[in-house]
Amino acid sequence: MILSKREKWVLYATLAVACAAAVNFLFLAPFEAGMAEIDKREKSLLEKKKKLLEFVKKEPVFRRKIEEVESIIPRSSAEKMSNEFQVHIRELAQKANLQVTDNKYLDKTTILEKYMKMAFAIRFECDIKQLRDYLYYLETSPRLLKISQLDIVQEGKSGETLSVNMRLSTLVQAE
Repeated sequence: MILSKREKWVLYATLAVACAAAVNFLFLAPFEAGMAEIDKREKSLLEKKKKLLEFVKKEPVFRRKIEEVESIIPRSSAEKMSNEFQVHIRELAQKANLQVTDNKYLDKTTILEKYMKMAFAIRFECDIKQLRDYLYYLETSPRLLKISQLDIVQEGKSGETLSVNMRLSTLVQAE
């Protein structure tokens, strides 16, 4: 059977519409339904989170613990806190008799819409005693901070000099 040019185009168009309907029916409709279900669950979870946070804030035990933690976390703007923290890092380095060669602000992340986690990278060279002292000063610092990365490489022929790269982070209450 030979089809005319017009009949071929009608057949192609019909096949294209049928394929589009099949793709919609088999893939797009279930995907959209799944996305709608995910959105519905997300709204439900956000509402539960909000209720849970309200409950935690009302309970005396949790309220005292929150106040205790927040007393450690300073309230400041990101720029001011960045400058203060970098000065604090340098002061601790001076106490340990080491010279910070690079000290830079990396990034900030908002946590629970109330706090900011700020990350800093520092680099310095020292001997093992100075590193021990610096780590001690960081650990006993009145500021809440975390060493999230510590890379130590031996330098020089004798290997007594250490090249240290460190990533520190701290929490700040957003103003």
